[in-house]
Amino acid sequence: MKAALLDFPWTLDQLLDSYTAASKAILDFDTLVRKHHLTPVPFIDSEAQARFYARINELQGGKARYGYIRRFLDNCSGGFNLGMHSAEPSPLPDSLTHHWKRALRGAFDDADWRVPQIVVPATRKGAWASTAGEIAISLEDRPTEGARRIVADLTSYDEHPFVFADFDPWDLRRHHPPPGPPHLNHPCRLPRPHNCGGDDIKELCEHLITARQGGWKVGTKNYYIPPAAWDPLTVTKSDWRAGKTFPRATIDRHSGYLDHWGNVWEWDGAERHWDVQLLGGGYQRVNHLGDSLD
Repeated sequence: MKAALLDFPWTLDQLLDSYTAASKAILDFDTLVRKHHLTPVPFIDSEAQARFYARINELQGGKARYGYIRRFLDNCSGGFNLGMHSAEPSPLPDSLTHHWKRALRGAFDDADWRVPQIVVPATRKGAWASTAGEIAISLEDRPTEGARRIVADLTSYDEHPFVFADFDPWDLRRHHPPPGPPHLNHPCRLPRPHNCGGDDIKELCEHLITARQGGWKVGTKNYYIPPAAWDPLTVTKSDWRAGKTFPRATIDRHSGYLDHWGNVWEWDGAERHWDVQLLGGGYQRVNHLGDSLD
Protein backbone atom coordinates (compact mmCIF):
# COMPACT_ATOMS: atom_id res chain seq x y z
CA MET A 1 0.00 0.00 0.00
CA LYS A 2 1.42 3.36 -1.03
CA ALA A 3 0.31 5.60 1.85
CA ALA A 4 0.74 9.36 1.47
CA LEU A 5 0.72 11.83 4.37
CA LEU A 6 0.12 15.44 3.36
CA ASP A 7 2.14 18.19 5.04
CA PHE A 8 -0.66 20.47 6.22
CA PRO A 9 0.34 23.27 8.66
CA TRP A 10 -2.87 25.29 8.19
CA THR A 11 -6.12 25.50 10.11
CA LEU A 12 -9.31 24.20 8.52
CA ASP A 13 -10.76 27.70 8.52
CA GLN A 14 -8.14 28.67 5.94
CA LEU A 15 -9.89 26.34 3.49
CA LEU A 16 -12.92 28.62 3.34
CA ASP A 17 -11.07 30.94 0.97
CA SER A 18 -10.50 29.29 -2.42
CA TYR A 19 -7.34 31.31 -3.03
CA THR A 20 -5.29 30.31 0.00
CA ALA A 21 -2.23 28.07 -0.04
CA ALA A 22 -4.22 25.60 2.05
CA SER A 23 -6.97 25.32 -0.57
CA LYS A 24 -4.47 24.84 -3.40
CA ALA A 25 -2.65 22.18 -1.39
CA ILE A 26 -5.73 20.02 -0.89
CA LEU A 27 -6.80 20.41 -4.53
CA ASP A 28 -3.34 19.33 -5.70
CA PHE A 29 -3.33 16.48 -3.19
CA ASP A 30 -6.74 15.30 -4.40
CA THR A 31 -5.43 15.26 -7.97
CA LEU A 32 -2.32 13.33 -6.94
CA VAL A 33 -4.26 10.73 -4.96
CA ARG A 34 -6.60 10.08 -7.87
CA LYS A 35 -3.85 9.97 -10.49
CA HIS A 36 -1.62 7.49 -8.66
CA HIS A 37 -4.22 5.66 -6.54
CA LEU A 38 -2.53 6.66 -3.30
CA THR A 39 -3.97 5.92 0.12
CA PRO A 40 -4.21 9.16 2.15
CA VAL A 41 -3.06 8.94 5.76
CA PRO A 42 -5.76 10.42 8.07
CA PHE A 43 -4.31 13.21 10.22
CA ILE A 44 -7.21 15.57 10.98
CA ASP A 45 -8.88 15.47 14.38
CA SER A 46 -12.44 14.15 13.96
CA GLU A 47 -13.76 16.73 16.43
CA ALA A 48 -12.21 19.55 14.41
CA GLN A 49 -13.75 18.03 11.30
CA ALA A 50 -17.20 17.98 12.89
CA ARG A 51 -16.92 21.63 13.96
CA PHE A 52 -15.83 22.64 10.48
CA TYR A 53 -18.68 20.73 8.85
CA ALA A 54 -21.13 22.52 11.11
CA ARG A 55 -19.68 25.82 10.04
CA ILE A 56 -19.83 25.27 6.27
CA ASN A 57 -23.35 23.89 6.56
CA GLU A 58 -24.38 27.29 7.88
CA LEU A 59 -22.89 29.09 4.88
CA GLN A 60 -24.97 29.82 1.80
CA GLY A 61 -24.32 27.11 -0.76
CA GLY A 62 -21.93 25.41 1.63
CA LYS A 63 -22.75 21.82 0.75
CA ALA A 64 -22.14 22.32 -2.97
CA ARG A 65 -19.45 25.00 -2.87
CA TYR A 66 -17.18 23.10 -0.50
CA GLY A 67 -17.57 19.66 -2.01
CA TYR A 68 -13.85 19.31 -2.69
CA ILE A 69 -13.13 20.19 0.95
CA ARG A 70 -15.54 17.51 2.13
CA ARG A 71 -13.80 14.96 -0.05
CA PHE A 72 -10.44 15.95 1.44
CA LEU A 73 -11.77 15.73 4.99
CA ASP A 74 -13.38 12.36 4.34
CA ASN A 75 -10.01 11.06 3.12
CA CYS A 76 -7.86 12.63 5.80
CA SER A 77 -9.84 12.41 9.02
CA GLY A 78 -11.16 9.58 11.13
CA GLY A 79 -9.85 6.04 11.03
CA PHE A 80 -6.88 6.96 13.17
CA ASN A 81 -4.24 4.45 14.09
CA LEU A 82 -2.72 6.88 16.53
CA GLY A 83 -1.67 4.77 19.47
CA MET A 84 0.16 6.44 22.33
CA HIS A 85 3.19 7.81 20.54
CA SER A 86 4.21 10.32 17.92
CA ALA A 87 6.95 10.70 15.32
CA GLU A 88 8.74 13.84 14.18
CA PRO A 89 10.72 14.70 11.06
CA SER A 90 14.22 15.90 11.89
CA PRO A 91 14.83 18.79 11.48
CA LEU A 92 11.24 19.54 12.41
CA PRO A 93 9.26 21.76 10.00
CA ASP A 94 7.19 24.45 11.64
CA SER A 95 3.46 24.31 12.42
CA LEU A 96 2.90 20.55 12.33
CA THR A 97 0.15 19.58 14.76
CA HIS A 98 0.37 16.91 17.43
CA HIS A 99 -2.32 14.95 15.59
CA TRP A 100 -0.18 15.05 12.45
CA LYS A 101 2.83 13.69 14.35
CA ARG A 102 0.78 10.91 15.89
CA ALA A 103 -0.64 10.08 12.45
CA LEU A 104 2.91 9.82 11.10
CA ARG A 105 3.82 7.31 13.81
CA GLY A 106 0.56 5.40 13.31
CA ALA A 107 1.18 5.13 9.57
CA PHE A 108 4.65 3.66 10.07
CA ASP A 109 4.96 0.05 9.03
CA ASP A 110 7.89 -1.20 11.05
CA ALA A 111 8.29 -4.13 8.63
CA ASP A 112 8.33 -1.94 5.52
CA TRP A 113 10.67 1.04 5.08
CA ARG A 114 8.52 2.46 2.26
CA VAL A 115 5.53 3.53 4.36
CA PRO A 116 4.43 6.28 4.55
CA GLN A 117 5.55 8.80 1.95
CA ILE A 118 5.33 12.47 3.01
CA VAL A 119 3.97 14.82 0.36
CA VAL A 120 4.82 18.51 0.64
CA PRO A 121 3.06 21.45 -1.12
CA ALA A 122 5.32 23.71 -3.19
CA THR A 123 4.86 26.62 -0.79
CA ARG A 124 6.25 24.48 2.03
CA LYS A 125 9.40 23.17 0.37
CA GLY A 126 11.56 25.63 2.28
CA ALA A 127 10.32 24.24 5.60
CA TRP A 128 11.60 20.73 4.83
CA ALA A 129 15.35 20.16 4.94
CA SER A 130 15.31 16.81 3.14
CA THR A 131 18.44 15.12 1.83
CA ALA A 132 18.36 13.06 -1.36
CA GLY A 133 14.57 13.14 -1.30
CA GLU A 134 14.26 11.77 2.24
CA ILE A 135 14.16 13.04 5.80
CA ALA A 136 15.13 11.51 9.13
CA ILE A 137 12.24 10.51 11.40
CA SER A 138 12.48 10.42 15.19
CA LEU A 139 10.16 7.86 16.83
CA GLU A 140 9.03 8.82 20.33
CA ASP A 141 8.76 5.20 21.46
CA ARG A 142 12.04 4.13 19.85
CA PRO A 143 14.40 7.06 20.33
CA THR A 144 17.55 5.07 19.56
CA GLU A 145 16.33 3.81 16.18
CA GLY A 146 17.06 5.72 13.02
CA ALA A 147 14.41 5.90 10.34
CA ARG A 148 14.01 7.81 7.09
CA ARG A 149 11.05 8.38 4.83
CA ILE A 150 10.55 9.86 1.38
CA VAL A 151 9.63 13.54 1.12
CA ALA A 152 8.12 14.32 -2.29
CA ASP A 153 7.04 17.65 -3.76
CA LEU A 154 3.29 17.63 -4.33
CA THR A 155 3.54 19.30 -7.74
CA SER A 156 6.54 17.33 -9.03
CA TYR A 157 5.84 13.96 -7.45
CA ASP A 158 6.52 12.08 -10.69
CA GLU A 159 10.09 13.39 -10.79
CA HIS A 160 11.13 11.94 -7.43
CA PRO A 161 13.68 9.14 -7.98
CA PHE A 162 12.13 6.68 -5.50
CA VAL A 163 8.34 7.17 -5.26
CA PHE A 164 7.67 4.58 -7.97
CA ALA A 165 10.84 2.47 -8.00
CA ASP A 166 10.58 1.68 -4.27
CA PHE A 167 7.39 -0.25 -5.06
CA ASP A 168 8.47 -1.73 -8.40
CA PRO A 169 11.47 -4.09 -8.26
CA TRP A 170 11.36 -4.48 -12.06
CA ASP A 171 12.14 -0.76 -12.46
CA LEU A 172 15.92 -0.42 -12.89
CA ARG A 173 15.95 2.79 -14.91
CA ARG A 174 18.01 4.70 -12.32
CA HIS A 175 20.87 2.27 -12.63
CA HIS A 176 21.11 2.21 -16.41
CA PRO A 177 19.71 5.54 -17.62
CA PRO A 178 19.48 6.06 -21.38
CA PRO A 179 22.22 8.28 -22.81
CA GLY A 180 19.55 10.34 -24.58
CA PRO A 181 17.51 10.18 -27.78
CA PRO A 182 16.85 7.80 -29.50
CA HIS A 183 17.33 5.52 -26.48
CA LEU A 184 14.60 7.03 -24.27
CA ASN A 185 12.08 4.48 -25.48
CA HIS A 186 14.29 1.59 -24.37
CA PRO A 187 14.34 1.91 -20.54
CA CYS A 188 16.06 -0.59 -18.31
CA ARG A 189 13.00 -2.36 -16.98
CA LEU A 190 12.58 -6.07 -16.55
CA PRO A 191 9.33 -7.13 -18.28
CA ARG A 192 6.77 -7.50 -15.50
CA PRO A 193 3.78 -9.87 -15.49
CA HIS A 194 0.50 -7.99 -15.83
CA ASN A 195 -0.91 -9.23 -12.54
CA CYS A 196 2.11 -7.95 -10.58
CA GLY A 197 1.42 -4.24 -10.89
CA GLY A 198 0.17 -2.07 -8.04
CA ASP A 199 1.77 -0.77 -4.89
CA ASP A 200 1.04 -3.41 -2.27
CA ILE A 201 4.38 -5.06 -1.59
CA LYS A 202 2.83 -7.53 0.85
CA GLU A 203 0.47 -8.88 -1.83
CA LEU A 204 3.18 -9.19 -4.46
CA CYS A 205 4.26 -12.68 -3.40
CA GLU A 206 0.69 -13.94 -3.81
CA HIS A 207 0.47 -12.48 -7.32
CA LEU A 208 3.79 -14.09 -8.23
CA ILE A 209 2.45 -17.54 -7.32
CA THR A 210 -0.16 -17.15 -10.03
CA ALA A 211 2.40 -15.72 -12.46
CA ARG A 212 4.70 -18.74 -11.99
CA GLN A 213 1.86 -21.10 -12.76
CA GLY A 214 1.48 -19.41 -16.14
CA GLY A 215 5.20 -19.64 -16.94
CA TRP A 216 7.59 -16.95 -18.11
CA LYS A 217 6.29 -17.15 -21.68
CA VAL A 218 2.69 -16.04 -22.07
CA GLY A 219 1.53 -15.85 -25.66
CA THR A 220 4.09 -13.70 -27.48
CA LYS A 221 5.36 -12.13 -24.25
CA ASN A 222 8.34 -13.06 -22.08
CA TYR A 223 8.35 -12.01 -18.41
CA TYR A 224 10.91 -11.94 -15.66
CA ILE A 225 9.53 -13.83 -12.65
CA PRO A 226 11.80 -14.29 -9.61
CA PRO A 227 12.37 -17.63 -7.84
CA ALA A 228 9.71 -18.86 -5.42
CA ALA A 229 11.92 -18.18 -2.41
CA TRP A 230 12.17 -14.47 -3.22
CA ASP A 231 10.40 -12.22 -0.69
CA PRO A 232 10.39 -8.46 -1.33
CA LEU A 233 10.02 -7.70 2.37
CA THR A 234 13.39 -9.34 3.08
CA VAL A 235 15.27 -7.17 0.58
CA THR A 236 17.02 -4.41 2.49
CA LYS A 237 16.48 -0.81 1.56
CA SER A 238 20.13 -0.38 0.56
CA ASP A 239 20.03 -3.42 -1.74
CA TRP A 240 16.71 -2.34 -3.27
CA ARG A 241 17.97 1.15 -3.99
CA ALA A 242 21.21 -0.30 -5.41
CA GLY A 243 19.32 -2.33 -8.01
CA LYS A 244 19.76 -5.63 -6.14
CA THR A 245 16.05 -6.21 -5.86
CA PHE A 246 16.16 -9.72 -7.34
CA PRO A 247 18.71 -12.55 -6.86
CA ARG A 248 21.60 -12.67 -9.28
CA ALA A 249 23.48 -15.56 -10.85
CA THR A 250 25.97 -16.36 -13.62
CA ILE A 251 25.69 -18.66 -16.63
CA ASP A 252 28.78 -19.14 -18.79
CA ARG A 253 30.30 -15.90 -17.48
CA HIS A 254 27.08 -13.97 -18.17
CA SER A 255 25.73 -12.35 -15.00
CA GLY A 256 22.25 -11.06 -14.40
CA TYR A 257 18.97 -11.61 -12.60
CA LEU A 258 18.05 -15.23 -11.87
CA ASP A 259 14.47 -16.19 -12.67
CA HIS A 260 12.27 -19.01 -11.37
CA TRP A 261 13.31 -21.38 -14.19
CA GLY A 262 17.05 -20.87 -13.76
CA ASN A 263 17.49 -18.45 -16.65
CA VAL A 264 19.67 -15.36 -16.17
CA TRP A 265 18.53 -11.97 -17.45
CA GLU A 266 21.55 -9.91 -18.46
CA TRP A 267 21.19 -6.26 -19.45
CA ASP A 268 22.84 -5.25 -22.72
CA GLY A 269 23.61 -1.61 -22.12
CA ALA A 270 24.80 -0.92 -25.65
CA GLU A 271 21.74 -2.28 -27.43
CA ARG A 272 19.40 -1.64 -24.46
CA HIS A 273 17.60 -4.94 -24.17
CA TRP A 274 17.77 -8.09 -22.10
CA ASP A 275 19.83 -11.10 -23.12
CA VAL A 276 18.09 -14.01 -21.42
CA GLN A 277 20.73 -16.66 -20.88
CA LEU A 278 18.78 -19.91 -20.98
CA LEU A 279 19.54 -22.64 -18.47
CA GLY A 280 19.63 -25.29 -21.18
CA GLY A 281 21.96 -23.27 -23.39
CA GLY A 282 21.63 -20.38 -25.80
CA TYR A 283 19.98 -17.04 -25.21
CA GLN A 284 17.02 -14.94 -26.25
CA ARG A 285 16.84 -11.16 -26.70
CA VAL A 286 13.87 -9.51 -25.00
CA ASN A 287 12.89 -5.84 -24.70
CA HIS A 288 11.45 -4.08 -21.65
CA LEU A 289 7.90 -4.91 -22.75
CA GLY A 290 8.60 -8.62 -22.96
CA ASP A 291 8.69 -8.79 -26.75
CA SER A 292 11.19 -11.15 -28.35
CA LEU A 293 13.74 -9.42 -30.57
CA ASP A 294 14.87 -12.63 -32.26
